[in-house]
Amino acid sequence: MIFQQVIILKKIKTIGDSYFAVGGLNGDSRQSAISLVLMAKEMVKKLSILNERIDKMDLQLRIGIHCGDVVTGVIGKHKFAYDLWGAAVNFASRMESTSEPGKIHISENLHKLIKEDFRFIKRKGLKVKGVGNIDSYFVE
Repeated sequence: MIFQQVIILKKIKTIGDSYFAVGGLNGDSRQSAISLVLMAKEMVKKLSILNERIDKMDLQLRIGIHCGDVVTGVIGKHKFAYDLWGAAVNFASRMESTSEPGKIHISENLHKLIKEDFRFIKRKGLKVKGVGNIDSYFVE
């Protein structure tokens, strides 16, 4: 009998036009990171197809992914919401904000996890608010 590991990717919330999702909360960081990048690639592909079919708009998508420790919990007194906090969440947001339209921008930490699974374009000395200059990558 063959067993296949289930990788859980979870939508946490949408904030305006942002979509916040997480993987790896079930313990397998590397496989979850690969699944997140595959999901991101599929999102970019589907949006490109949509833009080709509908010439009235040109929707753009920037994606940022990072890995690291987070704190999770339920917030609220009357309306409950599951959420995540921490430096890893902020860093992923910085990856998104310093990305380019149609690109998947990942951190050095994530690159170390998945460098054998994808091709990348290195970005050297990128200035990131609150962090300083870093090296990061675009997923090809």
